Amino acid sequence: MFAFIVIVSVWTPLEFERMSLRWFSWPNILCLSPVPAATAFFVWACWRGLHRSRFMFSPFYRALALVIIASVGLVISTFPYIVAPSITVWDAAAAASPQRFVLAGIAILLPFILGYTVFAYYRFRGKVRADEGYHQNPQARGSMLCKWRVAEIHAPSHPKTMPPAISRPNSCAVGPTRP
Repeated sequence: MFAFIVIVSVWTPLEFERMSLRWFSWPNILCLSPVPAATAFFVWACWRGLHRSRFMFSPFYRALALVIIASVGLVISTFPYIVAPSITVWDAAAAASPQRFVLAGIAILLPFILGYTVFAYYRFRGKVRADEGYHQNPQARGSMLCKWRVAEIHAPSHPKTMPPAISRPNSCAVGPTRP
């Protein structure tokens, strides 16, 4: 990803004089220098985070920040001609009445969507333990299946004395059901 960012960052000022003037003219170079610096920092942080991270998702968040910074740099390079080289953002925008209609629809529907999402998260909180479900690591899944299979092998032959996980094959949250 870093190589692609470097290629685009070198190619665009060489190809388009307008972008070269935006990035390398005197007052702009001082104001826009945090963007390449932040890009270099997040590339370093991603590389370092892959090897030394204690938090599992930190490389993902750093890569996400890198994509956002790269997008901001691209928008800075092309603004206001984001849609095409000859059409500005304001020329490409729809008329005011369709925009108001969409805004009214969003204003009505978005609270319902957010409310349902909050309700669903609130309603189903605590229903799944950390060691079961789809979002567990493979080692835990294997150990859970292994425990289930060991319990199946050593289960008593009488159905009334079988443990609940064995007598109900679909109660195991991980792995295939018993044949």
